[in-house]
Amino acid sequence: MKVRVFLACLVALGITLGLWRFMSQVPMDYPALTRARDESSFLQWTRLLEEAQLLQLQQSLLGRYPSQSTVIRNARIIDMRDGQMGPPQDVRIANGRIVEIGDTLDVSGAQRVVEASGHVLMPGLVDMHVHGLESTAQPLLNIVHGVTAVREMDGFRWMLRQREQAANNRLFAPSMIVAGPILNASPMDWYAEVVTTEEQARTAVRAHAEAGYDAIKVHNNLPADLLTAIVDEAASRNIDVVGHIPHDVTVARAVELGFRTAEHFKGYLDDRTLTIADNNWREASRDSGMWNTPTLQAHRAHLRGSEAREAQLDPEAVQMSPLERELWRIEGEQPLDEVTRVRLGARAYADIIFRTLLEDGARFLTGTDSGGGYPFMIFGRVLVQEMQDFHSLGMSAAQTLRSATLEAAIASRMEGEFGEVIVGARADLILMPENPLENIDALLDPEIVCLRGACLDRAAIAGIRRELTDAYARTQLRLNTAAIMDADIDQWMVDMARLRADGVVFRDNQLASAESLLLKLSRIDDAQQVRGWMTDPDRWPLPDQRDSR
Repeated sequence: MKVRVFLACLVALGITLGLWRFMSQVPMDYPALTRARDESSFLQWTRLLEEAQLLQLQQSLLGRYPSQSTVIRNARIIDMRDGQMGPPQDVRIANGRIVEIGDTLDVSGAQRVVEASGHVLMPGLVDMHVHGLESTAQPLLNIVHGVTAVREMDGFRWMLRQREQAANNRLFAPSMIVAGPILNASPMDWYAEVVTTEEQARTAVRAHAEAGYDAIKVHNNLPADLLTAIVDEAASRNIDVVGHIPHDVTVARAVELGFRTAEHFKGYLDDRTLTIADNNWREASRDSGMWNTPTLQAHRAHLRGSEAREAQLDPEAVQMSPLERELWRIEGEQPLDEVTRVRLGARAYADIIFRTLLEDGARFLTGTDSGGGYPFMIFGRVLVQEMQDFHSLGMSAAQTLRSATLEAAIASRMEGEFGEVIVGARADLILMPENPLENIDALLDPEIVCLRGACLDRAAIAGIRRELTDAYARTQLRLNTAAIMDADIDQWMVDMARLRADGVVFRDNQLASAESLLLKLSRIDDAQQVRGWMTDPDRWPLPDQRDSR
């Protein structure tokens, strides 16, 4: 009996030692944080983990879809200047540009030949008001919807680097026009610069011009004297002023100063009452050199109740992250209070202003304000919806197409660079089986989208959509498990370091978020490495490490 007990104890001891040896060789992975314990940090990490996946997808697409020498045969080209469509012609692409247009071009030596079969060819679309601060899904969805260029309306130094990479086909993203950081006389969190004196205003303009931004962006709360100083300094630096017509400035004064583009109908709408302003804006706008970017679709931010639920149930909503769709749900369930009711009502006034200006021959640009935190917008498709709004408000199909292409190039002083299917322009193209001059909805069904000579067919477009939804499935799984593991963060560091080594430029605002989160987890070395990845670390104050532990 004693012998059996002794042997049993030895066996038990052996099993215990064996388990101990096995477990000592297998790293234990405990949650770094859970949603229940710290929901804010959990959601921030979930977004960062998703973003790393999307950046890897974007980088892989760069290799899969290079710019090629291509001949598109038998395409009917829309002339953006007269709104007419010509007979079938061939278009040759080389080095990301259109190099020849003619009848029956020689295809020998072309890496790719696309048989258009008489389908319609037009330049890629331009979204003239975006904010690329949130997700790499934005540039990818823009591309698959035919948006081949964007204007960033709150610039950062990392965007200038991305602009250069895109121009050189080292970034799979629409070509970028980048306005400078927002200038305002009152604080607007981290994404704007405050100027309260004339000297500060002039200094900011000089700094933005020297940094290489494409325009100076101004906002609501700029006194008239500061705006005058900004415009004067910008003129001396040969750089345009764009943005919001400030509260204390009339449309007439903005036109007189030489505003290049005015956004959201500010000045036409009284921002304090969200009703039509009484400042003779119609007379001031006639024959002016100013373009308007109405961003009509931005009203979607205020949808509530059944309209919000309808937006959430849109079959194409799966193209957006579960994180975004959850925010849509929360926003849509908010009560329809008086403030929201007034904001929704402002859309009707905007429509009246649009029709009035259209009647007077005003010039318009298509822009969405997407990426600026507004819910119920599907990146890329929302620009086509903006164009549908233009058309439904009385603009001809030809004018609508021109507003989203050629007018953007002219307003940006880049005529000949994009916005037309002409020799010398970037090979940013959309091929469609249906004629958008007859049905603007044809833009929702591109057969081929060419981005600086990289031509994506239906299969490629569908593949990108599918890979986005695959990434979102991993995000949803993480939301379901409601925990971020140490191994998840370890892998994020590895993935980001690899992307950095490949030359990927990160968003500094996301790196600043990651730095703070790492410090909260006492991962000091990792936090320091992340700070080293920033393009402009001086803009982001170092978090207090003692308070973050």
